[in-house]
Amino acid sequence: MWFEQDGKVYISMPGVPHEMKWLMENAMIPQTAAALQHPDHLSQAGPDGRNR
Repeated sequence: MWFEQDGKVYISMPGVPHEMKWLMENAMIPQTAAALQHPDHLSQAGPDGRNR
């Protein structure tokens, strides 16, 4: 799922590894890179919501 609010993008992925891998490689990374001017600013949040 893709959410945008207050100039930020929030992405939620399924927890099933094989589904998540395909979605990440074929949808989320290309879509995120296209939407952001600086794709190097991507971060990964852990289960507690904090960035890693």
